[in-house]
Amino acid sequence: MSTPRPSLGPTELPTPATENNLASTALAAFLRQHVRQEELLRSHRLAVMALDASRAHETLEAFAEAVRCHMEIEEEVLLPLYGERVHQPPRFGVAIYRRDHEKISAGLERVRLSLERFAKDPTPEAALFHTDFSHALVHLMEHHDERERAAFFPLLDRSVEARELDAILRADPRAGVG
Repeated sequence: MSTPRPSLGPTELPTPATENNLASTALAAFLRQHVRQEELLRSHRLAVMALDASRAHETLEAFAEAVRCHMEIEEEVLLPLYGERVHQPPRFGVAIYRRDHEKISAGLERVRLSLERFAKDPTPEAALFHTDFSHALVHLMEHHDERERAAFFPLLDRSVEARELDAILRADPRAGVG
């Protein structure tokens, strides 16, 4: 049985989430996927800088698939649970996270279109343009990660028993937490 945690005031935020301070081991593993997504996006940008259009495409698609699976679990499983069980502070409501996901999906589509242009003419100038262009997606991902670490993950972890979160996430193979 988990130890009860002190309640927070209506505008207080808990300590930002890390992989080491969440009671739910499955939620911690799910959070670690953010690191993998960052690595894939970085690999994509490095492939573009190396003028390797094939590798750039491969890494962007791997990133897109990782983000798609992650956002599906958040949208279909975790956000509804968050909406039901968590007192949502201003700037950290369900609608904000859904809007972030929409922006990330749109940003990813813009980067895909930019990559198509780069692949037709993989020159240093085209690589620079694409890398600059893809920076907006990098920024969106960083901002979303910060927002989730600040409130979504720690409040969900605080509001739902660890064993329940573990069971929910482990039951869905898309979560990738075993």
